[in-house]
Amino acid sequence: MRRWRVFFRTWVVASSLLFGLLSLGLTGCDDDSSSVLPAPDDELELALQTAVDSVLAVLELPGAAAMVVQPGEDGAEYEIASGFMVVDSFPTEDEWSGTPMDPSAFTRIGSVSKSFTAVLILHIAEQGLLELDTPVTAYLPDCPLPNADHVTVRHLLQMRSGWPEYLASDEFQSTWPPVEYSFDSIIALAASMGPALFAPGEQWMYCNTNYAVLGKIAEEVMGQRYGVLMRDYVLTPAGLTDTYSASHDGSMPSPYLHGYAPPGVIDAEWVETTDVAPDYVLASGNLVSTLADLQTWLSVIRDGGLLSAESMDQLWDTVPTGVNGFEYGMGVVDSPLGFGHNGSIVGYQTALYEWNGWRIAVMVNGNTRLDDPEHGVSADAVVEAIEAVLAEY
Repeated sequence: MRRWRVFFRTWVVASSLLFGLLSLGLTGCDDDSSSVLPAPDDELELALQTAVDSVLAVLELPGAAAMVVQPGEDGAEYEIASGFMVVDSFPTEDEWSGTPMDPSAFTRIGSVSKSFTAVLILHIAEQGLLELDTPVTAYLPDCPLPNADHVTVRHLLQMRSGWPEYLASDEFQSTWPPVEYSFDSIIALAASMGPALFAPGEQWMYCNTNYAVLGKIAEEVMGQRYGVLMRDYVLTPAGLTDTYSASHDGSMPSPYLHGYAPPGVIDAEWVETTDVAPDYVLASGNLVSTLADLQTWLSVIRDGGLLSAESMDQLWDTVPTGVNGFEYGMGVVDSPLGFGHNGSIVGYQTALYEWNGWRIAVMVNGNTRLDDPEHGVSADAVVEAIEAVLAEY
């Protein structure tokens, strides 16, 4: 078993893939993965279908689905499905077989979960139970991470703590499948990695450790488990009936995407990851959802409904990242792809963005190959291809 890598740098844009698809004219692919789906009923839908098919062909991944919505009375909604949500056999000469992709299926959303955690923290702050500019040690007095008495809740939300990324540790990277982690064990693992990488607030670095600590703070302040807090204060009030904190056994309701890691991610061959519980990411990435619920959530974080106007301003108060024009807020990004976030957890990728009057939710049941890193996050590549089509209409 080789050393594996979790895709925690989820702000990467797959721009080189877009250029490749544009040079092909988004001309679709030779495999028959889309032939099992109904024919699109208008020109835009056909162009969107072709774009998604083309991305799958380039990335050689099992399947993808997208929900593309133009809000408003005269708006439009498109559901695009390509490839397979369950694979019966891996490709031989670029041919797949399996259960066709279902755009209503459940999927693991990875780091899109961070926007949910950020809203939970802002809700707790609105109740006067924590303050964003208060150090972590006010809520976790024994926190072993460096500079915990100077790192604030705001630093955590905006990825400016300077703490090391626990997913990059030798201990984590050398173990497959990952062991079950708690907030305490994640914090201890990150603390064992050495000194801070920079002083609090001085720089920006995407780091899942930050959101693990936020989850622990929420539990300590509220006296309840993270999953219960998420359900009672975020998911239920937002009307998200198909979103939940993942179970410890890794199960999901039917229908659900099966996750697959291509050769080079975990092993030299394809590895199914469906039953691997995301306990190793917790508040930074363990939610399960659907495209329809993600569209509802995008409306919540863009239009409001759960938070006060002041808290909404805090959510979208972004800081420069120094990465490809991205700015980071509190579990959300303002990026070339739009306003939202993406997610990558081994075997699954998700993207959720508002762009130029459209709202786009994407799920993919596979990671980009490690030997093809320039393609970045596959779900973002699908979004980019969709946006290229929408720009022409």
